[in-house]
Amino acid sequence: MYMGSADWMPRNLDRRVEIIFPVLEEELKEKAMHILKVELADNVKAHLMGANGEYAKVDKRGKVLVNSQEQFCEEALMLAKKHIRQPEGSRVFVPAEKI
Repeated sequence: MYMGSADWMPRNLDRRVEIIFPVLEEELKEKAMHILKVELADNVKAHLMGANGEYAKVDKRGKVLVNSQEQFCEEALMLAKKHIRQPEGSRVFVPAEKI
């Protein structure tokens, strides 16, 4: 898996240096693939570009709604709850830190 700039256009390539780099760690590859799959499955905020360059909303009829922004927020909250240990009912702010 390689990552890099998403805007490889002549005007960008002619005026600056663009790079791609390999993602070597399996855990990072899995995270990146998860993000990509969720983004591509999004049918709430997504628009599709037609051959003529115009955008249209995705047809949601009969489909399970996937909102990538909401899903990532929920995942972040679940992950934060795993790492933060507070007494029940506590209102003390504890920053999320890698443990």
